[in-house]
Amino acid sequence: ATFERLADPAPQPSIVSVSKQADKREVARGDVLGYQLSVHNLGSSPLVDVQVSDDPPPGFRFVDKSSYLIRAGSDGALNTADDDVTPLTAVGSRPVVFDAFDLGSNERVLIRYLMRVNVGVADGQYVNNVTVNVPQFESASASAPVTVIGDPMFEKSTLIGKVFDDRNANFRQDGDEPGIPGVRLATVDGLLVETDAKGRYHLADVDVDRFERGRNFIIKLDESTLPEGATVSSENPRLLRLTQATMSKVNFAVRFPEVNVQSCSQSCLIDNQWVRHRSLDTEICVGASPLNRNEVLEYLRGQCASPPDARCTPPYIGEVQDTEEARRITVSGGRFGCSVLAAERLSGRAELVLPGRLAPVNSQVTVYAGETGTHYKHGEVCKVPDDQQICPEAPPANENNAEQMRADADDADQIRAGEPPIELTTEQGTRIWITNNGDVIRKRHPENNEHIVVTPFRDDSDNADITALRVVNDGTAPSLANANASQRDRPAGRIASVRGDVLFIDPRLDVLALNQAVLDTDNRLAEPLRFAVYTNYRTFIKAYRIEIFGSTADGSKKTLLHADTFTDYRFDRIREFEGGDIDLSQYVEIEYRLQASDCEDSFDAGSCAIDETTARVLNLREDNGNVLNHAASELWGQSSLVAQRIDVTGGRARVTGTAPERAGIEVNGAFVPVSDNGIWVLEEHLPPGRYRFDLGSESVSTNIPITISADAEMIKVSGGLFGCGQVEIDLLRGRSKDSDDPPHTATVVAEPNSKKGATGVCPPAVVSGACPIEISTDEGSRLCVTQSGDVLIREHPLPSVNRQQLVVMPFRDHTDNRKITALRITNEGSPVELPTTSAGAGGEVTFGEDHWFTVALANLTVGQNNVSGNGALLSADEHFDGSTFVDGRLAFYTKGRVNERFLITAQLDTTEDQLRDLGDALRRKDPRRIFRQLDPNRYYPTYGDDSTTTTDVDTQGAFYARVEWDRNTALWGNYETGLTDTEFMQYNRSLYGAKIRHESLKTTELGDAKTRATVFASEAQSLAAHVTFMATGGSLYYLRDTDVVQGSEKVWVEVRRR
Repeated sequence: ATFERLADPAPQPSIVSVSKQADKREVARGDVLGYQLSVHNLGSSPLVDVQVSDDPPPGFRFVDKSSYLIRAGSDGALNTADDDVTPLTAVGSRPVVFDAFDLGSNERVLIRYLMRVNVGVADGQYVNNVTVNVPQFESASASAPVTVIGDPMFEKSTLIGKVFDDRNANFRQDGDEPGIPGVRLATVDGLLVETDAKGRYHLADVDVDRFERGRNFIIKLDESTLPEGATVSSENPRLLRLTQATMSKVNFAVRFPEVNVQSCSQSCLIDNQWVRHRSLDTEICVGASPLNRNEVLEYLRGQCASPPDARCTPPYIGEVQDTEEARRITVSGGRFGCSVLAAERLSGRAELVLPGRLAPVNSQVTVYAGETGTHYKHGEVCKVPDDQQICPEAPPANENNAEQMRADADDADQIRAGEPPIELTTEQGTRIWITNNGDVIRKRHPENNEHIVVTPFRDDSDNADITALRVVNDGTAPSLANANASQRDRPAGRIASVRGDVLFIDPRLDVLALNQAVLDTDNRLAEPLRFAVYTNYRTFIKAYRIEIFGSTADGSKKTLLHADTFTDYRFDRIREFEGGDIDLSQYVEIEYRLQASDCEDSFDAGSCAIDETTARVLNLREDNGNVLNHAASELWGQSSLVAQRIDVTGGRARVTGTAPERAGIEVNGAFVPVSDNGIWVLEEHLPPGRYRFDLGSESVSTNIPITISADAEMIKVSGGLFGCGQVEIDLLRGRSKDSDDPPHTATVVAEPNSKKGATGVCPPAVVSGACPIEISTDEGSRLCVTQSGDVLIREHPLPSVNRQQLVVMPFRDHTDNRKITALRITNEGSPVELPTTSAGAGGEVTFGEDHWFTVALANLTVGQNNVSGNGALLSADEHFDGSTFVDGRLAFYTKGRVNERFLITAQLDTTEDQLRDLGDALRRKDPRRIFRQLDPNRYYPTYGDDSTTTTDVDTQGAFYARVEWDRNTALWGNYETGLTDTEFMQYNRSLYGAKIRHESLKTTELGDAKTRATVFASEAQSLAAHVTFMATGGSLYYLRDTDVVQGSEKVWVEVRRR
C-alpha cells in the first residue's frame, strides 16, 4: 500500500537560554568542582519536559546525589532565603542526564551539581558542555572551561636552601658559619629570590612538567650581590632533577678572603693592630673575616696566655658597657700625692650640662689636696694602679729593645708627688693632665661615653699651687629610642656585608605624617603636624620640599597652606608644620606631598628635574582623645613616587648589619633604624665610582682612610652684650691627634657699657629669653650661658660629622658683677681617623663597570612509554602512543648593563615539548604565565624564612626582551599602554606585543619632556570593559561582566567627585 504522511514540522528557534559557570578556574586532581546552570524560559507560555544533559570531559566524574533544582520563592528572586530547593535525579556518566522538569512562563531556575576530577587527568584546559532540550524547539547549549593544574603538595616541588659563609671550606654549614643576607639567586623563568637576614631562601610551586620523569631545574647565585672579595666555592649554577611531591635543598657555600693572624707567641697583633683588650668593639675584624667579641676574647684567652707585655694580662679581658658612668676616679701628682681616690663612681646626666650649679650632685665631685688618706711623699713616682693598666699603644719592634721602649714610655709619662703635672684617671680609660699653668690636657679618651671635665682651683694664700679640682662627668647614655636628632649615640654594632648592584635601580621617595590633624576650639592645629621623610637616592637630590594643602568638602578648592623646603635630609630629622594662625574651618582635609629637586635652591620644573610622591590625605578632626600616631620606622624602605625625573645612575649599594638592643645606628652619616631582632639594612643609590661605608662615618666617601675633624668653624655669639649672630671666631682648631699640647683657646670680649651692633638675627632662644647668651658653630654645637653663669650644652655636632668639644668659661665685669663681658672658649676635641678594614667594621663597593648575569638551560630527552590497560585518559598525549619521542627545551634569563647606559633584560622558555614543535612554542601564548598566585589554602603558609621572590619578566609568550636607556624603553612582552595624560581620552590597557616609549631629556617650563612618543603593536584577543557605578552610600558593587579575562592583569578603579 502506498500512502502519504505529513512531514515533521521544522523545529522552532530555542525558547530557552542557558548559561554555565564553574566555581573554580583552576582545579587539581582529586578536587571537587561545582557547576551552576541557569535555565530561563524566554516565552510567555509554560514549558513541559525540559531535559538537561551534561557532557563532562574525560576524567571528570559526576558526584552522586549532588544535583539540586532551585526555584524562586514568594519574593520572585533567586538566591534568597525563601528559594525552593529540591533534589534532582541524574543518570549516566557521559553524558549526565537530569530528570525532566517544567518551566513556568518567563521563569528562570538554577541547577547546581558537583563533579570530581580523577587522579589520571593530565594538566591542561578542559571544557564542560551542557545542552537543554525542549520538545519542538531547537536545543540551547553552554560551556564552562576549567584548567587542571598540578597539586602544589603532591605534584609540584619546593626548593629551600641557604647561602652561608663556609669558613672551614667543607661545603657544609656548621654551627658557627652564619648565613649571608641579601644575596640574589635567579632561575631561567626570570624569578629572582633574595635571601633573608640569615641567608635562607625558598621557591614554592616549582612545576616539574612531566609526572612520569620530572624536569631539570637550574638556579644560579649572582656573585655581584656578594660582599666584595667573597666568592662562591660550591657549584654555581646548580642543576638538579626535580620530581613530583619532593622538597629539594640547595645550599651555596661562600668563601671570604683567608684569615691571616700571627701567632701570639711572636706578637700580640690582630689585624696589624696592638691588642688593647678593653677597647674591643662589639664586633671587630680579624684579618678580613668578621669575628664577634666572644670569639676574639676566646682567642686571646687561648693564644695570648703569655703576651709579650706584662701589663697585657687577662684581668682586662672583659666587656666595657657602652654607658656614661665613670668609675674609680683617681688623682696623682702635685699636692695630691699618689692615686687619691676622688670618687668610686660618677654617673652621667640626662641633660647636657657643663660645670655649674645645675650639675647633678652624683655627676660631680670636688677633690682637695692634702685630705685624709693622701700618701704624700715629695718626688715619689706615682704608679698607675694595677687594675687600670692597659696594653701599650704600639707593640715593641722585638724582644731585645722592648724593655728600653717601656722604660722610655715610663719616663715620658712619669707622675711624681709634689710636682706637676697632676694626672686624673678613670677605670674606663680617661687620662687627663693638669699643668702648673692650669691647662687641662686630655691624654687619652675613655672607651665608653663618659666625658670628664676638670676645673682647677688655686690656694687663696699661694696662687702658685693647685689645691682643688672640680670633676664633672658630662657624659650621656646613648639613646636613639625617639629618633631625635638632638640625641647623640656613638656607633655600635657591626656591618655584616656591603654589596653593589648595577642591574637593579630602584629609586624610592616617600613622606608620612606621624600624627593626625587635630583642631582646637579656634579651628587651628592643636599640635604641630610631624612628618618623616625617606629616600634611598639622597646623593642625587639637592633639595626637598613638603607641600601642605587644605581641601574643601566638595574638592573644588585646594589651597597651599605651607611649603617646607630643606636640604639637610636625615631620616631621623622630623619636619614640623605648626599651622600658626591659619584658620582651617573652611577645610575638611589636609593633603601633603613631597618633592625632590636636583637643583640646590630651585624647584623650577623648567630648569630642574623634580620628583614627586603621590598626595596623602589627613582628615581634619576635633580632639576626642583617640589619636592614632605612626612611628617613623613604618616609612623605612617605602616609596610613593608618582613622577620620577631625576636621573639616577651608577648602582644600588646595600649595607646590612646587626646592632642588638638598639633603636638605630648611623652609617656614613645616615640614620638607620634597627628592627626588633637587631638587624638593619641601608640602601643607597650612588653614581659611578668607588665608595666606602663605615659605622658613624662622615659621608659616602672615596677617600680611605677617612679622618673626622674636630675643628670648630664660624663660632657665633649672640645675646647679652655680644650683639646678634656675629662671627667672633672664624676657626678654632681641635687638638692634634695624640698631642700633649694644650687645647686651642680664644677669648671673646663684649663692649662693657653697651651692646655690640646687631649685624645678624638673634636665635629664637635668645629672643625668647630662654637662653641669655648663645654660642653656636657651623658644625652644630649650641651652648647656652645663663645669667647665673651656668653653661648648658643644648646640642652637640654629630660624632660622625665632627668631634669638636667646646668648653666655655664666662667672666664678669669687675665693676658690675651682673654683666658677663667675656667668654673664654676652648676646643678640647680631637680628630678621629676611621679604620680602613672592611669586614665587620666597614666595606667598599664599586659602581661603573659593565656587568652581565646569565643563567641558561638546554636539555634533550629521548624515550618511549609502554602502556597497558585502559589508556583513554592518556590518549591525548603522544608520549603514550608507544612510539619513541624526542623532547627538548631551551631556556635562559639574562640581564646586563652596557656602556653604563643601556640596561638589557631578556628571557626565553620554550617549555619542554617535542623537538619538532619547539618552533611552534615560540609563537604560543599562555596568559597564566604572567600570574604566579600561591593560594594560601593550598600552600604552606611559611617555609621558615623571610626571603622575597619577585619576577623580572612579564610575558605570556615564550620570549621577553626589554632595553632601557635614559628615559626610553623598548620591550617585547606584556606591557601597559599608559596613555593617561588626558582625562577623557585615556587608553589604559594591558597588552602583549611590542612597545617603544621615548622621552627627551629636555623639559618644558612645567617639567614635562619636550618630546614624548609611545608606539605599540599587539594582536589583542580581549575587549576592554568599562562599568560606571552611581554612588549609593554602600560599599558593595558588582561588575556587569563577571568573567575578567585571565591575563588582562589590570582592574582600574577611578573615583570622581562631581
